[in-house]
Amino acid sequence: MANTYTWKVEHLDCLPSSENKNKVVNIIHWAVTGFDDTNAITIRGAQPINYVQGSHFIEYNDLTEKDVIGWIQMAMGDEQVASIQTSLDNQLTNLLNPTTLVFSLPWGGV
Repeated sequence: MANTYTWKVEHLDCLPSSENKNKVVNIIHWAVTGFDDTNAITIRGAQPINYVQGSHFIEYNDLTEKDVIGWIQMAMGDEQVASIQTSLDNQLTNLLNPTTLVFSLPWGGV
């Protein structure tokens, strides 16, 4: 089964006002979780967003998570979104097939 990904908005930083608008989102804090059949890995980040006067504006109280995730992915671009998913894939693969293992010291130390 192919890995799946879930985007989540963790919180929003807003400017009190900008370009004659109130509560203007300017930083989106996000998390993306990748899932395989048995494991989950999460990557977190923050995406700056710039509102440009005259562009479509959604009032803060009318925002949906789907709207905001769309802004994140548009600001990142397809290449960065794919890079995040590839990183999650690699980490999930490493959980199933580790390339490095950590063992206790053979002489009984910490």
